[in-house]
Amino acid sequence: MTSPPGRIVWLAVLAGFFVDNLISLIITLIAQRLDPQLGQGLNFASTVGIVTTALLTLSTGFGGWLAGRLAKHEYVLHGALVGGISLLTLLFDALFVISPSLFSIVHAIVLVGVGALGGLLSRWIPSSQKQL
Repeated sequence: MTSPPGRIVWLAVLAGFFVDNLISLIITLIAQRLDPQLGQGLNFASTVGIVTTALLTLSTGFGGWLAGRLAKHEYVLHGALVGGISLLTLLFDALFVISPSLFSIVHAIVLVGVGALGGLLSRWIPSSQKQL
């Protein structure tokens, strides 16, 4: 996936978003088996809720890292777009399906920054993979 710098590689963003959602789904399913009350939404009332929130945040960071890595330029932008699409998905759900809690909205806004951080981290290539 190569494109000139300054262009958004939407395929990289969608791949990062897909991986983020897949990992998030797996984490959520496991967490709901451990604490069925998480079905009503994320909270910090239990250890499972805290760990689940942290893992969901890391999954968005990984999706942002993947998007930046696939794009090969504008790393932070591609990572932030992964978090931004997650935020748009939450807002779309709020319009038609569920009404999110304030915690969910703040968490989604934080995910934009975490996705950008993941994109920033994708910028550094290990020395064994650098091309001469």
